[in-house]
Amino acid sequence: MKDKPLEYLEVLEAGPLASEFSVALPSTESVPTLAATRAALSSQLPVGSEVTVFAVPPGGPEWCLAVAAIRPGLQPISCLVWPERSDADASLAEFSDSGSGHIGPGVSRWSLVMEVRFGRDPCADLQWVCQTLDALVPNAVFITDRAACNMRPGDWLRDMARFVLRPKLTDLYTIHAVGDENEPLWLHTHGLRRFGLPEIEILDAHEMVAAGSAVNAAAAIFLDNGVPAPAEVFGLGPEIAAMWLPWEWAIQRARPRGAGGTSDRTPPHDVPAAVLFAPKPKFLGLFGAGIAPLERQRGMQSTSRIFFRTLGETRRMAELARDQLPALREALRLLGDSFGVCVEVKLGHPIEQSADMAGRPSDEREHMWFEVHVIDETHVEATLLNEALGVRGLTKGTRGRFPLAWLTDWQLLSEYGVHTPANVDALLTELARPPSSDRPRSLGR
Repeated sequence: MKDKPLEYLEVLEAGPLASEFSVALPSTESVPTLAATRAALSSQLPVGSEVTVFAVPPGGPEWCLAVAAIRPGLQPISCLVWPERSDADASLAEFSDSGSGHIGPGVSRWSLVMEVRFGRDPCADLQWVCQTLDALVPNAVFITDRAACNMRPGDWLRDMARFVLRPKLTDLYTIHAVGDENEPLWLHTHGLRRFGLPEIEILDAHEMVAAGSAVNAAAAIFLDNGVPAPAEVFGLGPEIAAMWLPWEWAIQRARPRGAGGTSDRTPPHDVPAAVLFAPKPKFLGLFGAGIAPLERQRGMQSTSRIFFRTLGETRRMAELARDQLPALREALRLLGDSFGVCVEVKLGHPIEQSADMAGRPSDEREHMWFEVHVIDETHVEATLLNEALGVRGLTKGTRGRFPLAWLTDWQLLSEYGVHTPANVDALLTELARPPSSDRPRSLGR
C-alpha cells in the first residue's frame, strides 16, 4: 500500500479519459442514417470543422463519424458519433436522478452515441456536447452520461443546449448516496475520473445535505485548482478543514460502519477515489489514525455552514446573476405588493489590504448575503445578513448602498417558493398565467 499515492499521481498525470454520451431517439424512429447525421453535423459546426467517415471494426456499429470541431474562442474538440441500439442503456435506469427511473427497454430502439475527451474548460465542452446532440436528436427521449452513471430526460438536454450560459460544475458529475436503513451513508461521485481526477467520497455520513455540499466544494477545488497531495490539509470553508486519502488507505484507517468497504469495491467503484476526512492530531504525536469524520467539525455542524467557492464558480454565478437581473425585475413587477416577497443578493465586497493579509491578491473579495430594500439600475440599498470576516466596519445588520457591479448571486423568496437566476424563468411562466385557485404555491423549490 505504500506506493498507492504514486499510482494516484500517475492517474492525475494521465489526463482526461474518453467519455460517452448516449441520446435515445423516440421509439417510432429508425436508425439514424450516415448521410443525414453527417449533413446535420456539417451544418451545426463552425467553418473549418471537419466531419469524416471513421473506419468501423468488424462487429462494430453500422457507421461512425469522426468530428474535428473548430470553436471560436475555445479549444478545438474532437469526437466520434455512431448509432447504437438503446437496450444497452436500460441497465443505467437505476442511476436516474431526474425522475426518469421508469425508463427501460421499449421506450427507444436507437440511440446516437458521442465519444468525446474533455479539455481545459469542461463546462464549455459539456455545453458544446449538449448543443450538438440536441441538433442531431431534437426530440430526444433521454440522455445517458455513462461516465457519470447518470440518465436524464430529454428536456434536460434541450435546456442545457439552449440556455445562454454554460453548465455548472455540478453538471459534470453525479453524487450517489448508498446505505441501508439506519446505516450511515457512503457518498461518492461518478464522472470526475474522466477529467484525470480521482472520484470524491465521504464514508459514514449521517447528514446527506451537509456531506453532499462538502463533496461539491471539494469537487470544485479539484476541477478548478487541481488536486491537493494526499493527507495535505486544505480548506472547504472558514471553519472546515479537510484532507483526503486514497480509498485503499481510508478503509484501513477508518473501517466503514456502513457501505464503502472492500466488498463494495467492484466496478465502477474500484477506480481511484479520494476519501475526505478532517485532520486530527495523533495522541502524543504517535497514536491514532490522524483523521476524524468531516461532519464532526464545528463548521459542518453549524446550520449556517459556509463553503468556499472557487474563482471559476464565482465568475459563472456572477455572470448568470447579472444576465438574469431583468427577469428578477420583471418577477418583482408581476408580484407587485404580494405579502412575503423578499429579495436577497450576494455581493463580493472588496477586502482591504492589511499587514496580516500580505500575499493575498489585491482584488480579493468577501462574498456576503444582503436583504434588499431598494434596487435601481446601478445600486442596491440592503442590510447585511451575516457577519463579515475580512471587511472592516461592516457587521451583521449594517445597512448601506452598494454597487450592483459587486453582484455574484441573488434569490427571490415569495409564496411560490425560492427562485434563483437558474430557475426564475419558471416563475415568470407561472405568473404570466391567468389567476386560478389551483396555482401551485411551491413552484421551483
